[in-house]
Amino acid sequence: MPSFGKKSIDVRATLHPLLKELCDRVVSFYNISLLVGHRNEAHQNQAYADGVSKKQWPDSKHNRFPSMAVDATPYPIPEDWGDLNGQTLHARDLNWKERVKFYEMTIVFEFAWQQMINDRPKLRNRYKLRSGKDWDGDNDYRDQGFDDLPHIELIELKEAHNG
Repeated sequence: MPSFGKKSIDVRATLHPLLKELCDRVVSFYNISLLVGHRNEAHQNQAYADGVSKKQWPDSKHNRFPSMAVDATPYPIPEDWGDLNGQTLHARDLNWKERVKFYEMTIVFEFAWQQMINDRPKLRNRYKLRSGKDWDGDNDYRDQGFDDLPHIELIELKEAHNG
């Protein structure tokens, strides 16, 4: 059975309890690594400057403590993911052989979230899960302006209705 390594355990410690539980469920049957949980101001602004985030401090779900967002990757990390090797970020993201691993992982997160909702139906009225594969949740991945395939976040439903 897969389990978290040291870095993932450290990232997990920064997550909201529901995200911890979700990640625990996922890793119980699908091997993942946790890359980023909480980001402090310097790390968030660097992620923005590097183009890996569209949000500056303190506007990302990663900036809350505990974090309402986690960046995860299938383990082992897909070959060359994050190492551009002379490719543009866009060219790397179009590499479907690597992208499909992240889509698979996201499906596992969505399945585990559904299990959590089935176990505790009140969660359905309080939170929803959103991923960087489909920001608007319309199941059309082609309309994405910014793909962030490792990104999984919890949204409090009062926030979802207020913008």
